[in-house]
Amino acid sequence: MWLYRNHHDWLVNVNQRYKRDINNKTHRVRWDARDLSTVKQLISIRNEAELDINLPRQSKLWFIQQLNNKATVEKKLAKLPLTSMFLERYQETVEEYQIRRLTRTLLEYSPRKPAEWRLLRESGLSEERITAQAKEFIKRIL
Repeated sequence: MWLYRNHHDWLVNVNQRYKRDINNKTHRVRWDARDLSTVKQLISIRNEAELDINLPRQSKLWFIQQLNNKATVEKKLAKLPLTSMFLERYQETVEEYQIRRLTRTLLEYSPRKPAEWRLLRESGLSEERITAQAKEFIKRIL
């Protein structure tokens, strides 16, 4: 403390010799490149999952869980605009998921059509939880 108060210039000069260079430029993340690679990975995941009607609901979280770097995407989603747009655009709504479940059950019963109550039960739905779009789908099918 005494050196700092009385010989400040000398102390700063001596300390300059022992100063280490901080080189963290190589560890910086290129978010635009990360965003592009993540979207490419998400597109391939979507293309693989598109025809499989037995999968769970394809929500934002489901898509993120399929990625290799899921923790980074979850925490830094604000820095990944293309990824955010993809997730908003291609996430499956509850209505779409219910219709997909009904379709899966109808394919199991094909070519005969089950009663409405059986269709709902086999699909894991009930009158209380079913959406208006899914009700309309059932009316058109049966």
